[in-house]
Amino acid sequence: MEIKLFKMRATPEQSRIVQQTLLSNGYENWSTRGKMSVVTHPETFIYLDNDGTYTSKNTNEAIFNSEDVRELTFQEFFDRYVKWCV
Repeated sequence: MEIKLFKMRATPEQSRIVQQTLLSNGYENWSTRGKMSVVTHPETFIYLDNDGTYTSKNTNEAIFNSEDVRELTFQEFFDRYVKWCV
């Protein structure tokens, strides 16, 4: 399944679900090379860009500030991509 580029704010549990969905659809985690990032901060930021997917604990990343990449809520991501896999 093709997942369009996005950015998202997520809780640790939401991050786990998003990362599992991305990895199971062939998107490699940029920072952990095919493994999930363990997220422990109350709010984290997830990015899918042309280089892969990665997480961050702040919004200083260039992709988060880019207007070209749409910000999704967890519910929007779930409705588009996760519920089709369940």
